Amino acid sequence: LYLFFNQLQEGLIIVDTNDVIIFVNNQFCDLVKYSKEELIGKSGFDVYYLEEDIEFMKKRNELRKQGLSEIYETRFKRKDGKIIYVQVNANPILDEDANIKGFMGSCIDITDKKNEELKNKKLMQELLETKQMLEQSLVQKNKLIDELIETKQKLQISNEEKDKFFSIITHDLKNAFSGLINYIKLFSNDISSFTIQELKEILANLKESAESLYKLLENLLEWSKLKRNTIKFEPIEHNLNLILNQIISILTVNA
Repeated sequence: LYLFFNQLQEGLIIVDTNDVIIFVNNQFCDLVKYSKEELIGKSGFDVYYLEEDIEFMKKRNELRKQGLSEIYETRFKRKDGKIIYVQVNANPILDEDANIKGFMGSCIDITDKKNEELKNKKLMQELLETKQMLEQSLVQKNKLIDELIETKQKLQISNEEKDKFFSIITHDLKNAFSGLINYIKLFSNDISSFTIQELKEILANLKESAESLYKLLENLLEWSKLKRNTIKFEPIEHNLNLILNQIISILTVNA
């Protein structure tokens, strides 16, 4: 029987109910790089199991002691220190009375297959991370596009407001300057022909036109500051009636 076991392609190991090795074939010795003399009478926990896999293997052994067969994957540490992955087909060995007297496991080296799986898993993880990065980049790109569109719209509105404002200011400035020029022409033609009262009235109108012109220039400056966000928010109380009267006065002079 042992001769037959040594002719198998798989590594074969037989242990008693205390997990002590009682037989290994040549293929198993080649698998873990230990001789039969180094394995017989020892436990796998003392020879080739990794410390971090011990709890996992103890659970596997408990299942076998219940008479269960299973196929599982684990790791062996060879004598030369190399760690290999193996697939184990574990079965209980029964005596004539169906009592468990030991366990037999056939082991296949699946290191290349496992490494390929791990490599593929790593590659899939990298692809997933790349996909997430691309999705995030796309979201940021779309957000940037939306911000650019919004900025373009705001700029367009600002330009329209600027054109409208400049059109109004230009018209009002033109009227204000026209009033000043007309009064200056009156003085330049023959100032001696005016009475003192007439001169007072003309000077009063000139003063009102100049103040109106100055107010328009102030409004233009305030609008410029507003568009450059250089105006601090400092709310104060205003006399609405006075402001309305000033506007009416400006419009009256410009008319």
